Amino acid sequence: MGRLGYFFADAPSPRGGPEATAALDRIGTAMAQSPPLPDAEDSTDLPVAMSFFAQIVGHDIAALAVRSPAAVEIDTASVDPAPRADLCAALGNLCRGTLSADSVYGRSDGRGDVATRLSQWLRVGADCAALRLGTADGGNDRPGAGLDLPRLGDCRAALDGVATDDLPTDLRALLYAPHGGLLPARALIADARNDEHLGLAQMHLGLLRFHNALAAGAGSAETRFQTARIRLRWHLQWLTVNRLLPGICDPATLGAVRSEGAPLYRRFLAETPAGAPGTLPLPLEFVAAAWRFGHTLVRPAYDWNPRFGTEPAVDGAPGPRAALPLLFAFTGNGRPPMFGMSDRLPVSWVPDMARLLDLGAGHPLRRTRRFDTRLGAALAAAPHLRPGQSGALRAVAQRNLRRGLALNLPSGQDCVAGLAADGIDVPPLSRAALERGPVGSALAAEGLSERTPLWVYVLKEAEEVAGGAHLGPLGSRLVAETLIGLVVCDPASYWHANGSDHGRWHPRDGRPRDGAVADDLAGVMMAAGLLAGAMAA
Repeated sequence: MGRLGYFFADAPSPRGGPEATAALDRIGTAMAQSPPLPDAEDSTDLPVAMSFFAQIVGHDIAALAVRSPAAVEIDTASVDPAPRADLCAALGNLCRGTLSADSVYGRSDGRGDVATRLSQWLRVGADCAALRLGTADGGNDRPGAGLDLPRLGDCRAALDGVATDDLPTDLRALLYAPHGGLLPARALIADARNDEHLGLAQMHLGLLRFHNALAAGAGSAETRFQTARIRLRWHLQWLTVNRLLPGICDPATLGAVRSEGAPLYRRFLAETPAGAPGTLPLPLEFVAAAWRFGHTLVRPAYDWNPRFGTEPAVDGAPGPRAALPLLFAFTGNGRPPMFGMSDRLPVSWVPDMARLLDLGAGHPLRRTRRFDTRLGAALAAAPHLRPGQSGALRAVAQRNLRRGLALNLPSGQDCVAGLAADGIDVPPLSRAALERGPVGSALAAEGLSERTPLWVYVLKEAEEVAGGAHLGPLGSRLVAETLIGLVVCDPASYWHANGSDHGRWHPRDGRPRDGAVADDLAGVMMAAGLLAGAMAA
């Protein structure tokens, strides 16, 4: 299990108690009730596909494990921050933190345990160099082989001989219904979180298919599998550093972190007790605040494909947009009716990846929402927010803020001061900027303009300094230091591999057989056969 810690462990703790908790709830309400902007004004240059890729990255490195649930209790009238040392002992990371594509391959440690068994199930029996794919339900006239994640209904043979009672409770609950029957729409993938919504599921599918493209060719199946695994891992890392981070970070901050080799993370690594071999620690300022910018990028609806999009469909009329609740409904991750009457994804819901990548003419719905404190537009259609869950829409914002308090996160201003102590100059947000707008007014009313919760500070900084186009200097520093630090401090990463980029590995050094260089997300999806005109299984 990986470890968690703090970039700024010595920063002052936030104030807890019932009044502080109620104040955070009111700020969360202000975030949820912020008026939306028109689509044409509320977009960035970041394709929506890249936001799905960011979720894959987040799932690959972090899965919070709580050994002592009382240490991070947030569903009470009074939330209090525990001592940071106690929290580090109570928390763990189920992931290795090394951006190793474990969410694609699973963990196999050779001991014959459940992780090893799962990693074996993911591979195709006839050619164990390849990873399993699934089939979308298109009827007899529209075959959809290889256009969905592998579903348990298609993989019963892989589970033959498995004694249900021998499986751990969590894995048994994932694969089987309470009465013991197999859940046929469940995805057979290493990280079930990547089937939470259809955008994630199709991005995960693209990585499975990309692996299979990398594994094609001559040689033994095991050699081809292991070579493809290393190359996909390096592609994932390279795209994170060279494509994802430039899309979400302040350019000057990102350039400094790259040129300096992530000094803040290297200091954090040296001061954090070692975890299990092969793991790297993650800072909670990243996990529980800075990386949660993704909530604000979500759109209530997407330009998905010709049938569910903004351009005229076959009959000449524009199709309905792909509403966010439907993207959650059309997965098999435990949300009935699980594709309606079928255990498989309808082929009509296979996305046009060119739209999600914003290739061609472009449209605001093909790009993410702004980085800002306006969560209303982002989460108004979220299907998991139901009446009775801490006030429906307000729940996400309030729970993020309460969790930050329970985890004793430093304020935004204390993080700026901590960076200054490390010799890193980050301009602080002025009080006037922090108090601008509905959320700023709430901060002022609650007396939090000078000790602003880190998550709100990061979003407010992006809103005020970068105009919502990307993260501001503090948010960029926390995100870039962590992700680049994980790559720099991993001796098995592409950063330390020989190649053609001034001696360092580059995607052109690991292209698929007879394929183009996959040095951006479009190139990966093209190699995976998921762009228009390349939809063969």
